[in-house]
Amino acid sequence: GVWGSSPTARIETVRTGWPSVAGLQNGSEVVISHSGSVANPLVMNRRNTAGSGSWIQSTISTTTGNALIWPRMATSGNNIHVVALVDPGTQQSPIIYQGQQGAMVYYRSTDGGNTWDINSYIIPDIDQNFFTGFSGDAYAISANGNNVAIAIFNQLADIVLLKSTDNGTTWTKSIIADFPIDLYQIDQGLDINGDMIYDTVWTCDGAGTVVVAPNGTAHVFFGLM
Repeated sequence: GVWGSSPTARIETVRTGWPSVAGLQNGSEVVISHSGSVANPLVMNRRNTAGSGSWIQSTISTTTGNALIWPRMATSGNNIHVVALVDPGTQQSPIIYQGQQGAMVYYRSTDGGNTWDINSYIIPDIDQNFFTGFSGDAYAISANGNNVAIAIFNQLADIVLLKSTDNGTTWTKSIIADFPIDLYQIDQGLDINGDMIYDTVWTCDGAGTVVVAPNGTAHVFFGLM
C-alpha cells in the first residue's frame, strides 16, 4: 500500500544481475544474484530486518569450478532453496559440465544462509541421461513448509516438476508434458511417425511458474507454442 523512498545506493559491491528476494521466518530478508564470475559465483546480501538496516554481503561458493548464472530462490521458515545454471558458455564456445551445457544445480541452507549443507547438487532425474542442458529463466522454484517444488519449462524437451516433501533432501520427478523425442537436438527434425514429413508438435515456450500451496500441492503454469 505504501512504498518507502527510492534507494540512493546499490546493495552490493560487485556488478550483479538476476536477483531473487525473499523474507525469512526470523524477520530478515535475503537477496541472491549472480555475478557471472568464477570467483563470486552467487552473491548473497542479508539484513536482519526486512526493509531497513545495513546489508551484509557474502559469496555462495560452488564445487563446479565454473560461474553460476540466472539463479532462482525460494524460502520457507529459515530454509533457503536456490537453483542456478552452470555457465553454458556460447554456441561457438560451449561449456560442458557433467555432460550438459547449462547444467542445473541445487543449493540448500537450513540456517538462513549461514551455511549450505547442499552445494552444487545435480538432481539425478535431470542429469545428462535425461536432458542435454537447460536454458536461462526457463524454470521456477517455490517452497511451503517442507514441500519444495522446481518446475522446468523446456522448449523441445519434457516439461517436468521436481517435488520434495522432506525439505529438499530427496526428489520425485513428474513429467507434466512428454516431448516425443528424448534428448532432442535443435534442428534434427521432427518426423515422429516416419512418413518423411516433418511433424508439428506442442512444446513449452520457456515461460512459467510454480506455486506450492499450504497443503503441499504444487500448481504449475506455463505457455505453449
